[in-house]
Order: sequence, then C-alpha cells, then structure tokens
Amino acid sequence: MVETATVSCVAHYPGVDWAQCLALADNNEGLANELLSMFTGTLAEDVAVLNAAFEQRDYSALKDQAHKMHGALCYCAIPDMKAAMCGLETACIEVSKDPARAEDIAKAYGVVKQELDAFLAYIGKCVVK
Repeated sequence: MVETATVSCVAHYPGVDWAQCLALADNNEGLANELLSMFTGTLAEDVAVLNAAFEQRDYSALKDQAHKMHGALCYCAIPDMKAAMCGLETACIEVSKDPARAEDIAKAYGVVKQELDAFLAYIGKCVVK
C-alpha cells in the first residue's frame, strides 16, 4: 500500500483548481477532499499500469488506463493533467485506426509522464507516514 498524501497538501498543488474541485463537489469541501484522496490513493498503482502498458507497447491497455485516469481527473480538477491524459487516450485511439501514428503515443505519453512526475514529486513532500 502506498502512503497517502495529505489532502490539504494535494489541494494546494499548483495544478489543482480548488474552486473547480469545490464546484464539481457541489461546494461540499468534504466530498472534494474525498475525491482528491481517492485519486491519490490509487495513483501509484495507476501509474505503474500506465507505464507497463507503454513499455510493452500495449496500446489497447494504455488507452484503457488513460481512459480510467482521465475519468478520475474529471472529478479532481487538475486541468493540465486531465488534458494530457485525454491527449494520450486520443493518441491511442488514433493509432488503433492508423498504426503509423505510433510516434504520437510517445509524444502524448511524454506529456502525461511530465505531469505525473511533477504531481508525484509535489505530493511526495507531504506524505503521511
């Protein structure tokens, strides 16, 4: 089990739009915190699945994992990460139509990895031990 970052720390990550988090949770701060906590609670496992699919060039599994994470990000108000994940999901869909576009996946994955690495580094500084 991965240690969990404090929700207050995650909520202060520069990429989190806290006002949007609250709006998505109908101005229920507890629910907004819970949604962020749920996202960060499974993040290490989700990233591992994403990385493995990319390394194995399993674009179907990569699309599925990007779709799952993109869905979770719809409720967390982390817009840059959400957009990056959407881009990866879209690239995987396009490659299924035209395998010659596999380079697009590498580019989109690079953007996602950059977003995730920055987020993980930030929350790693405020982990509950």
